[in-house]
Amino acid sequence: MAKAVDTAGVVDGDGISHSPTFGERSDRNRRWTTRRVAQIAVLGLPVAGFAAAGWVHRWIVDDGFIYLRVVRQITAGHGPVFNIGQRVETFTSPIWLALLTIADVVTPIRLEWIAVVAGIVLSCAGVVLAMAGGRLLVRTYAPDAFLIPFGVIVFMVLIPVWIFETSGLENGLVFAWIGACSFLLARWSTSAKLMPVHSAVVIGLGWLVRPEFVLFSMVFLLGVLAAEWRRSTWTDRFRLVGAAIALPVAYEVFRMGYYGEIISNPGIVKEGLVSHWGRGRDYLNDFAGPYWLWVPILVIALGGYLPLVVGLHRGRQRRALVVVAMLAAAGLLDALYVVRVGGDWMHARLLLPGLFAVLAPAAVIPATRAHAAAAAIAPWVVMSA
Repeated sequence: MAKAVDTAGVVDGDGISHSPTFGERSDRNRRWTTRRVAQIAVLGLPVAGFAAAGWVHRWIVDDGFIYLRVVRQITAGHGPVFNIGQRVETFTSPIWLALLTIADVVTPIRLEWIAVVAGIVLSCAGVVLAMAGGRLLVRTYAPDAFLIPFGVIVFMVLIPVWIFETSGLENGLVFAWIGACSFLLARWSTSAKLMPVHSAVVIGLGWLVRPEFVLFSMVFLLGVLAAEWRRSTWTDRFRLVGAAIALPVAYEVFRMGYYGEIISNPGIVKEGLVSHWGRGRDYLNDFAGPYWLWVPILVIALGGYLPLVVGLHRGRQRRALVVVAMLAAAGLLDALYVVRVGGDWMHARLLLPGLFAVLAPAAVIPATRAHAAAAAIAPWVVMSA
């Protein structure tokens, strides 16, 4: 016959329940505190190392100074132009330009240092948000497991990531936005409510982060609409879509009126709608080959995605499964687009956002037997680092 256990006390050898003594409570609290400190250290140390790597490799590339010049023109009262009187949209990311301009106005720091520091801070924020989103997904089927920053470590040990934390370009903003989207989508997946307006606004900003990130926003928006379809009304759907596209549409109206263009000048000059598959394949090989990216991709599939999907499926976490599929699909589509247009003149830069999105669902994994295959990544991590 099974014994009833008093959850408020401890059962001794004779089956008699009694309250834990002060010493027992202290030991339990000490173990809990030690575990919590260890968890914070395991998740926090990689982020600190990531920030240090970005600082050591701080720099501003030629194109980064285009943003700085436009900021100077804005603060001088000439508008968002490169040359006075010539309305040409020479920058790629309106949000990055806006952040630099605001920071230049409200702080006494030199603009070059603002670009460098903001890049590192935003990159680290993106990683933290990706881990927070991954944690929400994992806790649905492993609520008490110790978490390992698996996907984050895979991303952090790649040298191009260290280099493009800064560069004066919008890379840090890109990581922060993808991390924010992964967190907001994960939080939405753990709720029975419809996606709030502020979350829809954030996931719709892709067009303003980088032009090709409209692919991310479209995948996220369509995934949310599909997952909510049975519970939402047409009013809810129009509200979601309206919130997501409001700022991009407003900026597009400004762009057409001020610059007389429907896309930014870099998109026109770099022929963003023309296919260069051969050159793009070389660009992909230049990234995947030296770092043996097939190794982490295989390990991520077996030690990250597979047990994650199985755990979410067993827990009937339908929305969470949709989020995993959205992040993976958006990352792969972005990488495919980069290959299609021929890549970039800077090593691996445009492939990093897609890789980060694919890694986001497995940013953290529980230290359980189901994820044991993830340990096979250790030799590759040591080699890459």
